[in-house]
Amino acid sequence: MHRRYKILVVLGLITMNLSSLSWGDDEKDRDLEKLKREELKRRHRVYEWAREKQASQQAIMRRLLQPILEGNKEDYTKNMRLAQRFRKRAESALDQRREDTAKEYMQAAQLFYQLAQTNSKIVKHILNQNGAELNSLFADIQEIESSIFQLTEKRPAREWFTPDELRAASLSMAKERNTK
Repeated sequence: MHRRYKILVVLGLITMNLSSLSWGDDEKDRDLEKLKREELKRRHRVYEWAREKQASQQAIMRRLLQPILEGNKEDYTKNMRLAQRFRKRAESALDQRREDTAKEYMQAAQLFYQLAQTNSKIVKHILNQNGAELNSLFADIQEIESSIFQLTEKRPAREWFTPDELRAASLSMAKERNTK
């Protein structure tokens, strides 16, 4: 358990931001819901703009995907840095003959590397206007994040929402309106 604690502390210090709001107390959950509402409102404004300007599908998608594009660019750098940091910690643990700790650090390094590679693929697909693979890549992001959570008991932080997360938030808000 001591090794997990070290991994948790390192991960917590490095990745404190938006996504960590989703796994905490009620106030943090409300903050996350507020951020989701704001993103849904932003998307609504994009659709209103599109109707007004009779914008092309490409222009609409570019505006809708902008936060995802920027977020994945930032996450790529952050996740590569985390992968390197955990790899160095694994090497240090091996030098100290702590094989179990080294193994856990190396697993974390590999997961963050996979996350960074997926971030890179998302950026490339958005820039190349190849939306066909995006849903699969978003699912990959969530799967890797779940694996990181299982290993470290902490969710990796990110500043953007997948379309599925926004769809779920939209449905939840619609339910709330209907029950009032």
